[in-house]
Amino acid sequence: MAKIKGDHIKIKEVEKKTKGDHLKPNEVKMNILEFILKNTGPVSESSIREHLKNKYGICDPSTINKHMNKLKDLRCIKLTSLKASRINYWDIIIFSHLKNIRHEFPELQLNKHEKSINLLLSELQQIFFSFELLKFYTKLRMSVSLFNACIELGIETLYKGAWRVYINKESHQYQLINNLLKLCYRTCVKYYPDFKMSKKAFMDTMKELPWKIDPISPEEHVSEYIENYLPGLPEGIKYSLFTTRPNYEIKTALDVIPDEIDKKDLVTYLTNTLLLIMWKKRIFLSDRENILLQHFLNHDMLMGIHSQEELEIAEKTKDQIALLRESVDLSQFLSQLSHKICQDVILNRR
Repeated sequence: MAKIKGDHIKIKEVEKKTKGDHLKPNEVKMNILEFILKNTGPVSESSIREHLKNKYGICDPSTINKHMNKLKDLRCIKLTSLKASRINYWDIIIFSHLKNIRHEFPELQLNKHEKSINLLLSELQQIFFSFELLKFYTKLRMSVSLFNACIELGIETLYKGAWRVYINKESHQYQLINNLLKLCYRTCVKYYPDFKMSKKAFMDTMKELPWKIDPISPEEHVSEYIENYLPGLPEGIKYSLFTTRPNYEIKTALDVIPDEIDKKDLVTYLTNTLLLIMWKKRIFLSDRENILLQHFLNHDMLMGIHSQEELEIAEKTKDQIALLRESVDLSQFLSQLSHKICQDVILNRR
């Protein structure tokens, strides 16, 4: 009986070894990472050993240590320990761990783990409001490629790309804005000899200005804008740019742009054009995550890695975007925004 028992042990050892010999490259390391990601907190080394024993029949401590130390050297995991315990614990705790895992093990689907998404969201929390994080969580959970792109490129780079997509979709509106800016530039050059900006610099400044005023407190920065932007224009013109209410009769007829405008109409045209850019920005800020989701949904469908849930939510998103565009009243928005800027400038002058 003893001999049979011994033979049984030898056969079992051979089976385990054979199983290990057929493992894919990095399979054990990826499985260790997934095991850690599935747990909300640090994972004890003994738990990892037990898991590998049950999963692959790996019992040799030196083999396990080799895998763990390699992952540590790659900065994918961190060795830690709990208070009043001598047991080693391992965890994935910072965003750089996630980036390194993505770089070293691209086959690993990170977005299906709560811990991965929370690490990415913690990196984004300075950009998003709390309610936006919750909405973006759903999108990250749905799309593998969106999640991976956020890790590899960063959300700011993705937003710049989304802006280019948005402008391309709204090409008619942006051609209108460009034509209005060219008209305003010709008027500035004609009536103000000290105005020496190039046309490109003027147009770039006007397009960038809403991004600089809107997100921050205008009363702290309006003077700085007036001093640094649009050099060569009289101070009265620049202050009027922030205090003049939009003329909606011009706004509704913006598609018909005259060849020339009088000096007295310059501020009105500048104001309406500036606020039109602000309005387009507002739509974009409400739309940018949906633009990204739609792009990466198309990518996931192309690669065959999309889910039915992703398709359903993307379809609902299209309907929400359409409702948003219909619900935004341009004249009301421009009036409210112009009034706010006016109040801020008055406060700043006191």
